[in-house]
Amino acid sequence: MIGYVLLLLMVSEASSIIIDEDEYVWCDGNPADIFFLVDSSTSIWIKHFRMQREFLKNIVQLFPIGPTKMRIGLALFSDRYYRVMRFNQYNNTNDLQRAIGRIPHLYGSTHTGTALRKLRTREFPRARKNVTKIAVVLTDGVSFNVKETAKQAELLKKTGVFVFAVGIGKKPKMSELRKIGSEPSKQFVFSVAGFEVLNEIRGALAYKACRVTPEKVLPYCAARRPTDVMFGFESAAMGTYRSAHVRNMIANVTGYFGNMDDGTMQAGLFRGICNEKDIHLNEYKSKDDFVSDLQNATGGTRDILHDMKDTGYAAAYGGRENARKIAVIFIDDSTSDLNRVIEEIVQARSEGIEVFVVAIGDDIDLNDLVDVLDSPPEEHLVTASTHKNLDNIQGSFSDMLCDTIEEEPTPPPAA
Repeated sequence: MIGYVLLLLMVSEASSIIIDEDEYVWCDGNPADIFFLVDSSTSIWIKHFRMQREFLKNIVQLFPIGPTKMRIGLALFSDRYYRVMRFNQYNNTNDLQRAIGRIPHLYGSTHTGTALRKLRTREFPRARKNVTKIAVVLTDGVSFNVKETAKQAELLKKTGVFVFAVGIGKKPKMSELRKIGSEPSKQFVFSVAGFEVLNEIRGALAYKACRVTPEKVLPYCAARRPTDVMFGFESAAMGTYRSAHVRNMIANVTGYFGNMDDGTMQAGLFRGICNEKDIHLNEYKSKDDFVSDLQNATGGTRDILHDMKDTGYAAAYGGRENARKIAVIFIDDSTSDLNRVIEEIVQARSEGIEVFVVAIGDDIDLNDLVDVLDSPPEEHLVTASTHKNLDNIQGSFSDMLCDTIEEEPTPPPAA
């Protein structure tokens, strides 16, 4: 086949690249998990949406698909988020293309920031370890909240995901595409004149995706100093159904912890079970093992914060004298004694423990609680109307907790 020239309309300057498809083996020896995030807002006409589908079917054809090779995920977004496939859902090109051919058009406004947050909190935690992680964002317009989009794109990139941004038509602003895409923009940001010519960048985008190499980037929620995080909730009082939602949120939050394996971070759990062992800080160095144990927890009740403070951070159970100590407490209308919890928060803070509270239910009086939390209290307290709605606050809580975990150590006073 005669080599062909692909015109790249990218940031700063137009450039071209010649690729001979007979000679080039796409992504040979470089497994990756690639997630396509596809704009499906009302501004995209149905005929153009079909062109996007064809582009996706064509580009996945260039990758060697398989459980040990390239895995593809895909979601649509407008003011809704619709996952089409997880990374492990299709293990061959034919099934993948058939699934892409069936994706619907959503309609609605362009909430790019929300969709990027869900990539970070829902999709890439399921990516394989030790492979390149790539997101490809296709959009035909400016996002509903430009600042939120920039923030969520940055948080996604901090997890080690490389982001390609593809703007289609004249509406997308290059300034926003640059904030979505990774650096350098010349490699990660594309702009094409319209849906009709989208396929012209198919080969170039695949080529560049295949050449991405993971850099040494601190993952999301990577502590800069030794940090011990303890979670606690009254499992028996909450009951099986409610506790399952709490455990799921804890599992998802710890899934973002970036450096447990090297011992910088440690996580533990007080289940609130009288006759069942807790998870001590020195028990698991792998967040996957921690999450597995967590998901098998059953119930009971006792004075969570008191025991956590007196035992959880003890040296005998893996606590470290010079580590930052963080406690995350879940309370709801079944919490046995809220006044006692408030007293224990005051005591815990006096002993150098930073306390975060997740309050579940609309009937909890939080006025006294807010008064005893670290300042500012709005950065140490999140609320959910029901246990089921914990899924809706997981992202904001993770951001809140990780902002604290990622803080640089306070330098010692000058001599």
